[in-house]
Amino acid sequence: MFTKGLHQEEKGFTLIEILIAIAILGIIAAIVVPNVAGFMISGILNAANTEAANVKTAAVGYLGENGAWPEDSSELGDFLDGPIIRGTYTFGGSAGISSATPGSWGSDISWNDTTQQWERGEAAGLVLPVPIHCHSDNQHHKSSLNLSQAI
Repeated sequence: MFTKGLHQEEKGFTLIEILIAIAILGIIAAIVVPNVAGFMISGILNAANTEAANVKTAAVGYLGENGAWPEDSSELGDFLDGPIIRGTYTFGGSAGISSATPGSWGSDISWNDTTQQWERGEAAGLVLPVPIHCHSDNQHHKSSLNLSQAI
């Protein structure tokens, strides 16, 4: 703290010191908040894919006991251990899960029938504007970046 010109009994921070501290906190917040949002989506995606793998395993158990695939995930109650599943899954025979809806996982993820996994992408609304520098006229233009292609 700058003490030049202050009396011994004066204590506290100057306005400049407070403004610098606020600016530093603002910069830290600008860096942390987007990263936390990305981690949240990644966590949801990983948890949903773990749930899908558990549902597939339960469906195989159902097939072994009943001789037929279940119509949907609501028939798997005795074959699933743990918490209630959050998504809704339908089965198409040996192809595994034929379709799925995220249910309480939210709309940030969508089911890919080909990979048999939840994923994030344009269908999940994750197309973000990104400033791109153009060298010809030195102006910034907004474009879109599809996170499913960038990852």
